[in-house]
Amino acid sequence: MNALFLKDLADKTRRGLRGRVEKGKSGGGNSYGYDVVKRLDDNGDLIRGDRSINDAQASVIQRILRDYVAGKSARRIATEWQAAKERQKSCQIVRSDSSTMQLWERRRQKYLLSGVLQCSCCGGAHTIGPDPVRRIL
Repeated sequence: MNALFLKDLADKTRRGLRGRVEKGKSGGGNSYGYDVVKRLDDNGDLIRGDRSINDAQASVIQRILRDYVAGKSARRIATEWQAAKERQKSCQIVRSDSSTMQLWERRRQKYLLSGVLQCSCCGGAHTIGPDPVRRIL
């Protein structure tokens, strides 16, 4: 009985996802090349499932598809992308304090002013986040 219920539930879920896709909505999850569109309907409820094309990511997908149509195998395309990734590892960014860092090490701070504020007494860094002020040792 339980297996029958689960099979029926799976069929209904697939049917619902198929209906969303046929209406032009997302079938679930975030897809590379698309951005989530956040809009409200007339009642103020969130409209779910709308996506817009991300132009920067779309150019990557178009390049992959052009390579595939040109006859390159999926393995060769992946190898070429991996080689490009290896070339990026040699790129360095020169920071304002004259130190260098690798391109992939550059990350946005989680909280505003993270690593910028310092305690005037002890010189420790402060982070402004969920706690009003948190001292990091």
